Amino acid sequence: MRAIIDQAIDHFVQYEQSHAPLRRARSEAETEKLHLCVEALITDLVHRALTMGITARVHISLDDHDLGGPRRYRQRAVGKITKKVIEYLSQAETGPWINFFRPREGARERSSLSAAPKLLALIDSAGITTNDLGVDQEPPEVIALKRCKKEDALWYGRPKGTLLDFEDTSETRRMREEMEIINAYLGDLDLRMEPGGPTVDLSARRLRRIFTKGSFRFGGRLWGLHAYPFWYGLKGGHNGEVNERQAYLLINEEPVEEV
Repeated sequence: MRAIIDQAIDHFVQYEQSHAPLRRARSEAETEKLHLCVEALITDLVHRALTMGITARVHISLDDHDLGGPRRYRQRAVGKITKKVIEYLSQAETGPWINFFRPREGARERSSLSAAPKLLALIDSAGITTNDLGVDQEPPEVIALKRCKKEDALWYGRPKGTLLDFEDTSETRRMREEMEIINAYLGDLDLRMEPGGPTVDLSARRLRRIFTKGSFRFGGRLWGLHAYPFWYGLKGGHNGEVNERQAYLLINEEPVEEV
């Protein structure tokens, strides 16, 4: 897996040197950020292809405030270099490694990525499995404060607005500890879908509390950490449709019941 990542980094650098050479050499910190970004994107795509099929996509926000907002909300591997990595590794001259899909015009959706044939071939030839992948242990920020543009402005069901930095207090630390307990509980559950059920990413279960209007007095509801939690994609049995949570989802080998 490490060799695959190193090859992707080499292809990025070669493409950059040929098409958009830098005016100055990258600093050590900038080089580390580049390597982390390539590693995160490639391993996420490998994981998605292995667990959900070769056409499955990773959804990502490329908004500047998500890539360059306050440091507390961003993983080390995420930054403004992310756009350039996606652009260069989706070019035909680099393989490509990544299939890049822009949001459809007028659709409320994010950009998405999938593993391109070059990456899929390397996964197959190297015999990569999920055992070759690890999870970043950097704890994500699970308490978020936003400045809402409009009280009713929503994006993906979340209040739309710029993420704000804030000073930690005993209250924010208490809330963060509560969220860590909730996420640890959700993470320890044995979840699986019965045959015939919809394909969902059962790993998408971490949550975050989002406060709005620049104050911890507003909002505070639970939302998905980086995307919708998987259960948002399961139909609830309205208008005669199948209740997919009850019909297919098992939690610790037990079926779901709803009040």
